[in-house]
Amino acid sequence: MNKMISLFSDNPGKLFIVDGTGALITSALLFVFLKIPMLNTGLPDVVLVGLLVISLLISCYSFVSSFAVKKKRKNFIILNGILNLFYCLLTFGFLMYYHREVTVLGKIYFTLEILIIGVLIYVELLTAKAIRN
Repeated sequence: MNKMISLFSDNPGKLFIVDGTGALITSALLFVFLKIPMLNTGLPDVVLVGLLVISLLISCYSFVSSFAVKKKRKNFIILNGILNLFYCLLTFGFLMYYHREVTVLGKIYFTLEILIIGVLIYVELLTAKAIRN
């Protein structure tokens, strides 16, 4: 873990690329859930579209930050972590609100997604702490 934090603190652009790629994968999976009725998560389409838009915005923010931000990257990494935390809390809130409708697939997918993003948030915060700027 220390090697990874060191790698990202030396080159924060790589962390933004990892984050942006993950958000893009999330967007693609949400799109698949919307288009293939057999892959029903139990969440309403409007919720899935909202989560898809948010994940696309996070992806764009991350990719733009990877090459456009040259100074004060620490602040941008912290903001990225906050955006990811917001996404996770929103997703968790939807899972709780629609808990009777959420399918097993939805529970598994969104729980794994929250766990993976949670690890990413932890890495982002450790990286921000390690950056000296």
